[in-house]
Amino acid sequence: MKDYLIFSLIIVLLLGGCAGLENRENITEVCFVYWNGANEVVDVCVSSGKREDPYIQDGQVGNLVDYTLICVTPLTNKILDSNCTAFIDGKEYCIELQKSPYQNTYACDLGISTDKKAKINIKLSFNGESQTINLENLSDSFEIDYREAIKIFYTQFLDVKVSKEGGELYCKVIASPLHSNLRFWYVRLLYESGEDRVCVIDPQTGKVLAHK
Repeated sequence: MKDYLIFSLIIVLLLGGCAGLENRENITEVCFVYWNGANEVVDVCVSSGKREDPYIQDGQVGNLVDYTLICVTPLTNKILDSNCTAFIDGKEYCIELQKSPYQNTYACDLGISTDKKAKINIKLSFNGESQTINLENLSDSFEIDYREAIKIFYTQFLDVKVSKEGGELYCKVIASPLHSNLRFWYVRLLYESGEDRVCVIDPQTGKVLAHK
């Protein structure tokens, strides 16, 4: 009976170690759910999870808050109106998109948590003509979720520390620069020195496609 109790305790501890990876002390951004929708004019993605506020990439972990980030990437030379409307399960959000200083992408954070079952539509305007993009939950089809992606990262880099002193960890979904319909897990550990470790992971197989 004693051996059975010890075995049961070991199983509980092992399972507990695999769950809740998003609660690691050095998490600074983690994406729980990811949606995408596109046509010939625009590509729209929405991600929701937890990230630090203020959002500063400095190697230090801040206070985590809910986020739902809308990113709009124009695919033509048509002029995008920065004012748009997001519909999440029928609730309307009138937002203003901000241009990224690094790439041709416009974004806005709603500052809320969005359920993975939510239906999302984004109404945009190009050259005065409005159109609505219906988004699909892509992360639902991932075989590898964010917990497993983080675990794969730490398996790849066995020497890194898992603590606040060990830098800040980002885990998000990115689009392929060559094939916009492909998505990958991007896990990055950034130190205060500016040094970092990065893994790009296939969300279907868990294979590490690139690392540094």
